[in-house]
Amino acid sequence: MTTNPPNLQWKNPPPDRRGQRGDFIDRWTAVAEQLRTRPDEWALIHTDKATRTSTIVSRIKNGAAPFGPPGSFEATSRRNSHANTSDVYARYIAPTTDGDPIL
Repeated sequence: MTTNPPNLQWKNPPPDRRGQRGDFIDRWTAVAEQLRTRPDEWALIHTDKATRTSTIVSRIKNGAAPFGPPGSFEATSRRNSHANTSDVYARYIAPTTDGDPIL
């Protein structure tokens, strides 16, 4: 009995993109800028799988660029009942007169 060999494609793998912060920064800079124009107002900024939204919320809360410095933004997520997704809400916290965000 003869078997056909697997269909091989000879090519190099793409670069490993895990841990590259530039992608996160590029994707979210416009969002952070828009939130800064309306301090203290919540906005729905993203909908995705629940496992991915928790990562986004964490990065925003921890002040990952462009959401820095830490404490400048709040973020939370809410699960959608109709799908296996969650919505991410975020807001920019207006600084006090001394320049620190109100926490």
